Amino acid sequence: MARIAGIDVYLHVTFLLLLAYFAFVGWQGAGGIGALFFATLVILLFGCVLLHEFGHAFAGRFYGINTPDITLLPIGGVARMDKMPDQPMEEMVVALAGPMVNVVIALGLGLVMLVSGILNVGLLLSAFSGNLNAFPNLPTALLHILLLNNVILVVFNLVPAFPMDGGRVLRALLAMTMPFPQATQLAAAIGKTLAIGFAVIGLLYSPMLILLAAFVFIGAQQEARSVQLRSMTNGVGIREVLITHFKSLSPHASLHDAIDALLSSYQHDFPVVDESGRYLGLLTRTEMLGSVRQSGFDIEVAMIMRRDIQPVPLSIQLEEAMQRLEAETVSALPVVDTFGRVIGLLASENISEMVLVREAISGSGR
Repeated sequence: MARIAGIDVYLHVTFLLLLAYFAFVGWQGAGGIGALFFATLVILLFGCVLLHEFGHAFAGRFYGINTPDITLLPIGGVARMDKMPDQPMEEMVVALAGPMVNVVIALGLGLVMLVSGILNVGLLLSAFSGNLNAFPNLPTALLHILLLNNVILVVFNLVPAFPMDGGRVLRALLAMTMPFPQATQLAAAIGKTLAIGFAVIGLLYSPMLILLAAFVFIGAQQEARSVQLRSMTNGVGIREVLITHFKSLSPHASLHDAIDALLSSYQHDFPVVDESGRYLGLLTRTEMLGSVRQSGFDIEVAMIMRRDIQPVPLSIQLEEAMQRLEAETVSALPVVDTFGRVIGLLASENISEMVLVREAISGSGR
């Protein structure tokens, strides 16, 4: 959609389906005016979500953490940071920055509505129940619904369970008195307990709570697994997971040659090197398939390889290299020596295999 303050803002295509759905609901109820009202409401609500994510991003930037992009999804927004805060207090500030943006929006809307004389607690309750007939006009309804939903965003995001911001706040508080991995495991366990509670209540009263329970339970598992992975790779060198049997391509090779390499190996991404083996770029499967459709098989690899993907030096630790890998949209990153020559590949699949082996060894007691 745009690039704001150095951050790319993406809109997932499924958001358009959500917008179309609510516009259709509004059209069924009140024709064109209803469709326009609901479409405007959805856009403004997701504008608030976008500001929420920028709150996280700017707080992270204060601590030197870059946010390459923010993606708006039908279920909310995702600010993709290149690493997590190192200190508990930093994580707490970054986690709270998003909900605080919604607090400011809610207070601002409330002040404007109070000064203009349209703020009404009864109308807020009507907005909560979805009774639009209680409002004297659509602008009044729009402002009350926006105010209410920003309050809901604050409350929802502060639920002390991953992947909500409240889960990160809880972990930060726990990490002040215990090691970070233990704090994560405890916060994840609390989140799973809450998820089970949501599921039980949902069975009795609201099926939506069952969906929320599944969302929270899976989020807690993923966060616990992610931290466990980082903990097990702490202090490990890249050599332990380096893929040394790989294929590289010449910049003058044709796309036909690249497709042959893709089909005859397990690699999805191929380093492009010069005569001395020095890294020039990375040719990904995505670029290959897209170029076949547009340019045919005869185009040279140098014309379509990605030059923005930086290689990983062999000297850095695996934990830092993993952060680099997670920040890119590729399955593997080239690893280079001090002369810039590609000596191997770092793949997320290989890292997972190493963790499985370490877990097996740990479980055997050896």
